[in-house]
Amino acid sequence: MSASTLIDPDTLAQRLRQQSRINDPLCGDVSPQEVQQRSPLWPSAARWSAIRLIAVTEQGSRRLEEYLYHPATADCEVPIHPDSGLPVAVMFAQQADGAPLLGPPAGRDTRCDPPGGSAARAGPRRR
Repeated sequence: MSASTLIDPDTLAQRLRQQSRINDPLCGDVSPQEVQQRSPLWPSAARWSAIRLIAVTEQGSRRLEEYLYHPATADCEVPIHPDSGLPVAVMFAQQADGAPLLGPPAGRDTRCDPPGGSAARAGPRRR
C-alpha cells in the first residue's frame, strides 16, 4: 500500500465488535464491548479526527493492519504530540473466506493465544 487511506471510524469499530476477544494494551484480553468502554484506542470519531490505514500485511490466517490515528483534541488520553498521529497496529485472525476466526486453526500452537481462541490484538505500534 503506497498511500494511506482514510478510514471511517464506525466501519473499523464494527469490524472490532465482530471479534471474540481483543487483546488491548491498556485493558488486557477482554471483550470488544469492554475495549469500547475503556480503551482510548477505540476508533471513535469523537476522540479521533481521522484514522488512516497506512499498511496491510497478510500471512496465512492473520492480517496485520497498521493505522495512524489523529487526535480530535489535544486531550485524547494518549501521550502523543498534538501535531502528530499515533501509530496503532491491529492483528486480525480470519478464516480463509475472510470471516473472523472464532477459534484457533486446527494444528496451530495456541499457547500464546488469548482464552477463547483468536482475537484482534490492538496496540500502539512501536517504531
